[in-house]
Amino acid sequence: MRQKYLSYNSVSFGCDPEFFFEDNGAIVGAEKVLTKGSIGNKRVIVDGVQAEMNPRPNTCRANLGVAIADCFRDMKTFLRGKQLNMNFKGTIEVKDEEFESLSEKSKEFGCAPDYNIYKHCKNEIKVNPVLYKKRTAGGHIHLGIAGYNAITTITTKNRHCISSKRFLRGATNPLNLHELDEKEYTLTNVPKALRDIDKLIPMLDIIIGNTCVLIDRGINSYARREIYGKAGDYRLTPYGVEYRTLSNFWLRAYPLMSFVMGLARTAVMIVGDDIVNLNDCRKEIMKAINLDNIKTAIDNNSFALARYNFLKIVPILVKYVDRLESFSINSHTLEKFKHFVNMGIDYWFKDNPIEHWSSITDGHHIGWESFCKGKIANDIYNNKVKNIDADFKALSH
Repeated sequence: MRQKYLSYNSVSFGCDPEFFFEDNGAIVGAEKVLTKGSIGNKRVIVDGVQAEMNPRPNTCRANLGVAIADCFRDMKTFLRGKQLNMNFKGTIEVKDEEFESLSEKSKEFGCAPDYNIYKHCKNEIKVNPVLYKKRTAGGHIHLGIAGYNAITTITTKNRHCISSKRFLRGATNPLNLHELDEKEYTLTNVPKALRDIDKLIPMLDIIIGNTCVLIDRGINSYARREIYGKAGDYRLTPYGVEYRTLSNFWLRAYPLMSFVMGLARTAVMIVGDDIVNLNDCRKEIMKAINLDNIKTAIDNNSFALARYNFLKIVPILVKYVDRLESFSINSHTLEKFKHFVNMGIDYWFKDNPIEHWSSITDGHHIGWESFCKGKIANDIYNNKVKNIDADFKALSH
């Protein structure tokens, strides 16, 4: 008999969120600020007009959060005494004078080509980066296998050994997950999910991309998708997959990062369990939704359609996702999430992101689930909120 609930296995989370530098509200090219190209042992680097964070990946959201906080601490120290700030908008426009003063390399779009799962081809940028002065900041999610960073050469003795803690034991040279022959290597549900991008990328759109439209609202987010961040955008990596649809909105605060990575874990486990035939969660979701609606909601940043899609999958998620401390949307957090959306992101996070992140030294017990049980629950109680669903519906009109 197949199990009802999602299995739990270790997924490695990584990210490379981007941001901008500004001086009195005007965008400054990152090359002018990071004159040596990077700071903090390359934890923050130049990436075109933008700068990019490269925190160390981890299977634990709390530990990833501390790694991101370390990047912010580097930035806080670096900016001390300078007339500069970090700008976390998803889309900005560079003034002509500043743009012309940048190097040709910085004028180029910083990212290597990515792909779209629905078009079955490489994405093409249809604007000239030398003439187009808008730039966007992504919040891409990197998903890999637990323990991948410690992997090396495969020994004959251990090449079939895989556990929930380590992918291939006895290793030192990085392996390409997508080049492994499954006949030769035993793969658990997580690496199976990361290899099956035809199932995984649409599920990431359904679980993460569509849901985040409810949070990352407004013209700024829609403008970004003129160039980047459409439904189905991804890049293969040796360790797994880079999901490239989200903006950097989740850099606003630690609970948002925790929420997004929890959704990522949910999507991977849904696909992994489907491949090894443990439960029917993926099949039920695909039957309940129209994938074209998911793509349209994401590409147009349509709150109304994203809400419609979300409510289609909620009963299925509640049925299968039972772990309060592991997955973002479940029976314990659903009503609180709706209230969170009703009030809007600015209501919840008023602190300067630099100060907020720099104060974090331990990410445990301050993530999304704790935020739900604490601040959101208290807000519902103190403001005597009675009909969350009515408010959630009203927002879509």
